[in-house]
Amino acid sequence: LPIYIVYWGETPHNVSFVLVPLALLLLARHLKEPRPQRFVAAVLAFASVMEVNAFGMVFLAVSAVLLLASEDRPSWRHGVSLCGIVAAAYLLICRSLPPSLVKLMAANSQVVEGDYRFTGKTVLLALFCALLLGALWWFTRRLTTAMLRFSILFLACFGGITVLGACGLSFLPQPYRYHLEMEIGICLVAGFAVELAVRRLSGRGRFAMASGCALLLVWVGAKDYAYARRLIRPADLATSAPYREARWIGEHFPGQRVMVSGESALW
Repeated sequence: LPIYIVYWGETPHNVSFVLVPLALLLLARHLKEPRPQRFVAAVLAFASVMEVNAFGMVFLAVSAVLLLASEDRPSWRHGVSLCGIVAAAYLLICRSLPPSLVKLMAANSQVVEGDYRFTGKTVLLALFCALLLGALWWFTRRLTTAMLRFSILFLACFGGITVLGACGLSFLPQPYRYHLEMEIGICLVAGFAVELAVRRLSGRGRFAMASGCALLLVWVGAKDYAYARRLIRPADLATSAPYREARWIGEHFPGQRVMVSGESALW
């Protein structure tokens, strides 16, 4: 993650990786045993994701639907509860994210770093992917572990979006940016698949597998730490171009809206 946060400035997208699992956990708790306080907690969590990042909103929406679909006995009441949580969360933050801004974001995202405008082919591709995901849902219905089923559907969904985008086929704007969600799906499938295998092992076998996984995690952590050490450097923010431009704009055009190009346009 360091390169996405430090180099590309993908902090909001990465923040959603912290908030979305929390929102899904609170949603699952409310669906399992509905209570007013659990409903409020889920609404606050969903609202926080909406305020942080547009990609996070897609991440959360898809994950919530897949979570409901992974249940042993999906209930229409759970779908109604999810719709109620989403509606309440949006009403809570709609002053800072009005429908006009959502519409503008949707329109602009279709022409950023490529032409992702919706066409007939886009609709057909989306329907085809939905049918494949539905077929996968049907074939995984006998899995005893609901979370493994959710993980498989999650990986298939975001992995499909990312891989198809790399092949020049997309039904969402900037599909390549969902590769982080795809990597999360790979980790989820690997984790729950290993957990399923561990159940069938003896005590010594479990210890050996746990030790092997721990060593792999230590190796990955060490590699990430070394990479981050090379990438992250101390900086004087007051000398940076975005800071100096913001100061100049604040002094010469206080309270006014300006149009800025280049790197500062993102800020």
